[in-house]
Amino acid sequence: VKSAYGRGSWASCIRYHDGKYYVSTFSATSGKTHIYITKNIEKGPWKAISFRPSYHDHSLFFDDDGKVYLITGNKKLSLIELNEDLSGVKQGGVNQVIIENTSEPSENVGVSGLGEGSQLFKVNGKYYLFNITWPRGGMRTVVIHRADKLTGPWEGRVALQDLGVAQGGLIDMRNCDWY
Repeated sequence: VKSAYGRGSWASCIRYHDGKYYVSTFSATSGKTHIYITKNIEKGPWKAISFRPSYHDHSLFFDDDGKVYLITGNKKLSLIELNEDLSGVKQGGVNQVIIENTSEPSENVGVSGLGEGSQLFKVNGKYYLFNITWPRGGMRTVVIHRADKLTGPWEGRVALQDLGVAQGGLIDMRNCDWY
């Protein structure tokens, strides 16, 4: 293959939950969503789980009620509930579009074909969803949506515009400082 662009994976997600590290990604090459789990991020061992389909630029999210979700998509984002063991999509679980157009708050500077690289966080009872857009003729734009409920409604705002910044997120320093 001369060029693998458009294959492989992007915008992987790393999470720490209940004493374990989770790295999740998708692969256009395998057509699957991949989740890797370990208690020791430096030494492993790593457990690998994969299932179909390949969920584009997803974010793995563990909610307070014990349910696990993926936020996935490009411009139109869906919330998909996973099985408790992360083996695939939960039959009869939540599977709905939560945002029709992630780039809408940035379109005042040009139409964007993006709204991807989702990263979802919960801080002080509110959900925050980060995405990258790139309006034509404009700068890369980080849009943050906020909601009181995971299923919405979501309110979006432009957070940052820059020539080189792409996906964004939050880091909890465990002393109540968020960056």
